[in-house]
Amino acid sequence: MGWTFVRQTRDQLIRELLAPQASERACCEVIDHTLDGDVLWTVVRVTARHAVLHPRPRSLPHQPDRAGAVVESPRNGGRGERTVGETFV
Repeated sequence: MGWTFVRQTRDQLIRELLAPQASERACCEVIDHTLDGDVLWTVVRVTARHAVLHPRPRSLPHQPDRAGAVVESPRNGGRGERTVGETFV
């Protein structure tokens, strides 16, 4: 939160904030917006310009070991020392 002092009218500032923007990494386009009092809410579509920003499918390594426990047993209700070796599956 803070104050911004600009030499623009409110309408000019809103138009500037809603305008499409681009950088070397991505393009941003406001696809919807609403003004609620002094709060400007926007829905923005971000498009990556380089493949580095796109997710790449990865294969997971084969792990023949079975999965470990998800939660340790709280034998003492979570107080005191932690239990070792007893697990819930």
